[in-house]
Amino acid sequence: MKRLRTLVVVHSSLVPPESLEGYSEREIAEWRTEYDVIGSLRKAGHTVQTLGVLDSLTELRAALLEWHPDVVFNLLEEFNGIVTYDQHVVAFLELMRQPYTGCNPRGLLLARDKVLCKQLLAFHRIPTPQFAVFRRGQHLRVPQRLRFPLFVKSATEDASLGIAQGRARALRRGDRQRAAQPAAGVGDEVRFPAGDASGHRHPQGEVGSRLPEEIRNHHQ
Repeated sequence: MKRLRTLVVVHSSLVPPESLEGYSEREIAEWRTEYDVIGSLRKAGHTVQTLGVLDSLTELRAALLEWHPDVVFNLLEEFNGIVTYDQHVVAFLELMRQPYTGCNPRGLLLARDKVLCKQLLAFHRIPTPQFAVFRRGQHLRVPQRLRFPLFVKSATEDASLGIAQGRARALRRGDRQRAAQPAAGVGDEVRFPAGDASGHRHPQGEVGSRLPEEIRNHHQ
């Protein structure tokens, strides 16, 4: 196997140390992925350099021009705290004609925009759960076709970011008006997906440390 000059690009706060010694399990968990990737590449015989990126591409450009890596191993999931900007970092690598790992900018664009993905699937008549989008500051009208239980998710953020526990409790009560209000300052829209391609409904999603009633009963 050819040994490659590999530039591992990570978030500036996730540059791992050379050793785990002296760190707690909680501290290690923050940069475990980055540490394992770098260690595995070196174990495979590759020459590795790590670069932390936060809100500037100046250092990345300098590393590409000065070190001339064979490949960039991209572990960035955001840029300047905005998850939808990760695609622009990859687009920059393409402009520099730099080989890199992972998805291309077009794929990242689709992966970060749940609403656009749903619209594309619907256009091509691929069965998907029904959904609705509620944008901040606009009049709220919940379509009658949406029936509880429902998932509430940010249109662009990961997991349950931007969804407060009060919205989860509202879902359980069936309060659509309350459940559809996005958490202040996080995200700009919330979507309701319901059911699956065959028409079956999903269990209700919850936020918080306590298990949902449906899941708790299932495990008893």
